[in-house]
Amino acid sequence: MHRRILTCGGVEAMVVALKKAHVHDKTAVIEAMRAMVDDSPVRFEMRAMLSQVLSAMHALPEDVNVQKEGLGVVRAFAKDQQSHMIILDQLEAVFTGLHYNAQDSGLQELGLDVVLLMVDSESGGNVAVRETHSDTQSLSLARQKVGQQGGIVATINVLKFFVGRLEITRMALHNLWNLAMNEPLNRKRIWKERGLEVALASMRYHANDIAIQAHGLRLMWKVAWNEPPIQSSIVELGGVNLLLKAMRSHSTSTWISTSGCVCVCKGVCCVRVCA
Repeated sequence: MHRRILTCGGVEAMVVALKKAHVHDKTAVIEAMRAMVDDSPVRFEMRAMLSQVLSAMHALPEDVNVQKEGLGVVRAFAKDQQSHMIILDQLEAVFTGLHYNAQDSGLQELGLDVVLLMVDSESGGNVAVRETHSDTQSLSLARQKVGQQGGIVATINVLKFFVGRLEITRMALHNLWNLAMNEPLNRKRIWKERGLEVALASMRYHANDIAIQAHGLRLMWKVAWNEPPIQSSIVELGGVNLLLKAMRSHSTSTWISTSGCVCVCKGVCCVRVCA
């Protein structure tokens, strides 16, 4: 059935309908979006509608239901390599909606998940990332685009507004250190937007959580590497004390030990630690 609809012009008709509907009928927009995440074998042949979904999200940033359904579509298509450039070219739509609905934790978590799919480099991470990003260049492009279009500010805002939410904090810190990886401009954006200060506050709040401590330490050295002014800022913000406390409190965690030692080896706070 899905195949027959596609071959008979169904996608083209839905594109036209979605394009017209997002100005007049939000219900039609949402229904069209839901049809796109149907787990059918021909779902990715509907990628022609993806640009219109992002356009609808951009046109209706204040509507949290449109934003949630739209992010659901973006997340589903982020697993498709051919859809990545469409998403990257219209990332502003994603972050505009997140900005308008900054207090909605469910929407913010969806946004973090989309960013993670775009920028995560860990071999043990999401399967979609391993399938989509086979080379460093594509990861770098995604990180640059996310940084340019407001993804860093949106992520830092999540850390500010939802500091008490464990899982969201983990995801936000994970995203930030990925965005900083090998991207000097993103490092400077994180520092300029006081991302390190907010991250260190999250580490203090969740001192017993190994994942948050490890992500925070990774962020610390990735942002401060070869940046003496940022290294000095970390010392002033109490980052060295947090590093030592994390390593002492979680001495049996190889994750913490490795992240903490890298902080020292990269020269982030070597002088103060050794003093």
